[in-house]
Amino acid sequence: MKTTYTDAMRRALSAVIAAFLLTFLGALVPAVPAHANNDEHITDYTVRATFDRDGDARVSLDFTYDFADED
Repeated sequence: MKTTYTDAMRRALSAVIAAFLLTFLGALVPAVPAHANNDEHITDYTVRATFDRDGDARVSLDFTYDFADED
């Protein structure tokens, strides 16, 4: 007996695998601050990923950067 997969099943499986990989890889990479010769730095960094039923991923990145102005 041969197993056949529909396109919808393949897309759903792809979405599950992609979500797992994003979560797993995100947990492995520690947040390491960048080193620079000045006081500029990122004060907030947020990534959101949403997966649609058809397997598409919508990813948004929001961050706040402090330019350390010397006013």
